[in-house]
Amino acid sequence: MTEPLIAFRDFTYRYPTVPTPALHHLTLTIAAGEFVLLAGASGSGKSTLCRLLNGLIPHLHGGAWQGQLQVAGLDPQNVSPRRLSGELGLLLQRPDAQCLATTVARDLAFGPACQGLDRPTIARRTNEVAERLNIAHLLDRSPHTLSCGEQQRVALAGVLALQPRILALDEPLAFLDAAGADQLRERLRHLHEAGMTIIVAEHRLSELTGLASRMLVLHQGRLVADGMPDQVFASNVSNWGLESPERLSALPPPIAILPAPVIEWEGVECIREERAVLCGASLAVAPGEIVALCGANGAGKSTLLRHGNGLLRPASGEVRVLGQPIGRRPVAEMARDVGLVMQQPLHMLFAPTVRAELAAGPQVLQRHDPDWCAQLSARFGLDPLLERPPHTLSAGEQRRLAIAAVLASRPRVLLLDEPTAGQDAAARATLRTLLQECAAEGVAIVIATHDTLWARSICQREVLLAEGQIIDPHESRGSLDATRRNPDCPGWRCAASGLQPSLHSLPGFDPRTLLIVYLLGCGLILLAIRPLELLPLLAIPLLGITLGRHGAAWWRVVRLLGPTLLLFAVIVGFGSSLEAGIGAILRLLALVTASVWFFALTPPEELGEALLASGLSPQAVFLLEGTLRFAPTMATLAREVREAQESRGIRLDGFYLFRNGPALLAPLLTSVMRFADDLAEALEARGFGGPTRTPLRDYRFRARDGLLALGAMAVTILAVATAFA
Repeated sequence: MTEPLIAFRDFTYRYPTVPTPALHHLTLTIAAGEFVLLAGASGSGKSTLCRLLNGLIPHLHGGAWQGQLQVAGLDPQNVSPRRLSGELGLLLQRPDAQCLATTVARDLAFGPACQGLDRPTIARRTNEVAERLNIAHLLDRSPHTLSCGEQQRVALAGVLALQPRILALDEPLAFLDAAGADQLRERLRHLHEAGMTIIVAEHRLSELTGLASRMLVLHQGRLVADGMPDQVFASNVSNWGLESPERLSALPPPIAILPAPVIEWEGVECIREERAVLCGASLAVAPGEIVALCGANGAGKSTLLRHGNGLLRPASGEVRVLGQPIGRRPVAEMARDVGLVMQQPLHMLFAPTVRAELAAGPQVLQRHDPDWCAQLSARFGLDPLLERPPHTLSAGEQRRLAIAAVLASRPRVLLLDEPTAGQDAAARATLRTLLQECAAEGVAIVIATHDTLWARSICQREVLLAEGQIIDPHESRGSLDATRRNPDCPGWRCAASGLQPSLHSLPGFDPRTLLIVYLLGCGLILLAIRPLELLPLLAIPLLGITLGRHGAAWWRVVRLLGPTLLLFAVIVGFGSSLEAGIGAILRLLALVTASVWFFALTPPEELGEALLASGLSPQAVFLLEGTLRFAPTMATLAREVREAQESRGIRLDGFYLFRNGPALLAPLLTSVMRFADDLAEALEARGFGGPTRTPLRDYRFRARDGLLALGAMAVTILAVATAFA
C-alpha cells in the first residue's frame, strides 16, 4: 500500500498562552494527487492546519504539540520551513506581507533563487507563471503599488514558481475579481490533472466544489466531516457554520423613485504613483440604496471609496455628502456622516479590548448607545471575545469587529471595502441582514466586492469601474459578471497603464559601493557641528533624489516625521540655542534624505546578493536584508494607521496630532508586529535564509566603484581632520 503524502495521527496542537487547543486529536491522511477542500467557520483551525504543513508551526509560533505529523516523508517539527518549501508551497492570507521584492519580476524569481536554481531556469519559471496568471504586464511594477487583488495574484505566482509537490492555499479567492477567480480555478484544474496535491482552505465553497475530489470540515478544531463535497453538503452543514452551495440570486428590486442622493462623486480624477487611477468617475447613491461597486483588480474601487470620506482629495471633480462638497473638511469630521471599513481591519482597531473598541468611535463622535453596541456584539458573535485585545483575534474576527465598530457610530453613508473577505457563511448572513436593516433606515451603502453571489443577494444596483470611470451607472443587471465574461475588460487595461520603472541600483555601481558611501555620509552628518556644514550634506542626496524622481517618497517621510522633527528642535533649542535647534532639524533631515536616497537606489535583495557574494554569512545577510525589507514599510503602515484612525473620528491634523498622537502608538505597534510576523512567515515559506541562493545578476567591483569609494573616504578624512583642527 502506498504511503500517504500527508498524515496526521491523533494530533493535537495548542498555541502558546492559549488554554484551548486549536486542533483536537486530528487523524487523517491525504494521498498524492488529491484535491482537498478544507472548510469550516472562522477560527475552526483551517489556517493552523496549513501552517503546520510547512513547519511555520512550531518553528515560528511555538506551542504544545502531541501526536504525529508527516509531510512528504518529513517531520515538520524537526525540519525547517525553508527545507519544506521545496515540497509544499503555502499561500498565506495577507497579500501585502507576501510582497518580498522591489519589482514583481524579482518577487516571482525570489523563491527559485532561494532554491539555488540557475538563472535560465529562474527566468523561465518567472515568465511562465506570469503568463499563466495574467500578470506579465505587472512585471516592472513595484508590488507595493498594486491593489490587494493584484498582490494576491503575485503572491500566488511566487508560490507556483517554486513548483512544489503539494500546494496549500489559505483563502486564495478572498481578494480576486471574477476573471482572476476563473483563471485560478483553471490553473488549479491543470495542476491537479498534472498530479499535484492541492489543499484549499476557503469560505466561498460553491466556487471550488466542482474541482475538489474531497472535502474536510473542521469545527472548533475537530474533524467533523470527510467525504465527497456532495456527500458532505447532504448532511446538516449548518451545524458547523456552513451553507450549501449558493445559487445566483436575483437582485433585490431597485428603489422605484430615488430621492436626492446622500453621496455623490462627480467627475472625480485621481493620479497616484504617476498613474491615472480615476478618470472622471461619477456616481450618486440615494438614501436606503445598496450599490455593489465591481471591477477588475486594480481598477480603482478602493481609491473611489477613499475619496468618499476625504482620505483622498480629487485632482479635479468633486465629492458631495448630504449635498455639501467635502472640500477640505477634516477626515475625522467626515466620520460623523461617512463610515469607511478598510481592507486591513487591524489598522482601524486601537482600544485595549473588544468591548472598548465597540464604544470608542461613538464616544469620540458623542453618539454612544450601549444597547446598540451590545446588539452588534451579539449579532456578530463577538460576545465571547469582549475582554480580549483586538490584535489577538483572527483576521475574520477582526474584520467583523471593524464593521461592527463603524456601524456603532450610525453613519449616514457606509462604504465597505471587501467586507466578506475571510468571513464564514454565518458572518456573511449576519452582515447581509444588518446592512438591509441599515438601508431600511435610510443609510446609503456602497460595497466594493468580488463576492458575486453575496452581492447579488443584497444590492439593488451594480456599477462597474473600468478605465477609471463608472460604466453604465444606472444599469442594474450583469455588471458583476462583466469581468468574468471578458478577461480583457477595460479594467484590466486601466490596471496595466502607467507602468512604474523598476527600482535598481545606481547604473554602473555595485550595491556594496553605495552602502559604503551611505555609511560614510551618515558619519559626516553626525560629525557636522554648524548648520552651514550640514547644508551641503542635505543638498547632495536631495539633488540625487530629485534627479531620480523619488521626491514623493522623500516628502511622505518628511511629512510623517515633521512633528517629531519640530518637537526635537524645540527641545534642543530651549536647552541650548536657536542655532542648535536649527542644526538638529537639518541633521535629522539630512539623515532622512540620505536614507531615502540609499533605499531608493539599492533594493534589499540586490544588497543581500552582493554581500553573500562577498562571503558574508547567510545568517548575517538574512538579518540585514530582513531589516531593510521591513524598514520602508514603516512609513506606509504609519500612514495607513493614521488614515484608519481619522476615519473613526479621531482628529490627527495640525495641533490635534500632539494631543491625540499617542492614540496612534498602540495600533501602529500592533500593526508593525503583526506585519513583521506575517513577513517572516512569507520569507520562510519561500525558502529565504538557506545556504544556497542564486544572485540574479553579477556583482563585482569595477574601477568606477573604487573611485567613488575612495572619493567618499577622502572627503570624510578631510572633514574629520578639519573638524578636529
